[in-house]
Amino acid sequence: MLPKKNDNILKLQNKMWEVVNSVRCSVDGWDFKQYVFAILFYKYLSDHISFYFNHNEHEAGNIDFNYL
Repeated sequence: MLPKKNDNILKLQNKMWEVVNSVRCSVDGWDFKQYVFAILFYKYLSDHISFYFNHNEHEAGNIDFNYL
């Protein structure tokens, strides 16, 4: 029987949590937050820049353009 999708997601979440805990132990809590916030901010900027470029290119008539 194949594993359920939820089982795979739970395994992935548990593995990610293990990795985060191993990194967090060697880093001060405030420093860890700075790393996480910086990564989240970069992701936010990346998503919005992609949307901006795609939106403007589509308005200009280049429908096949995809910044990603």
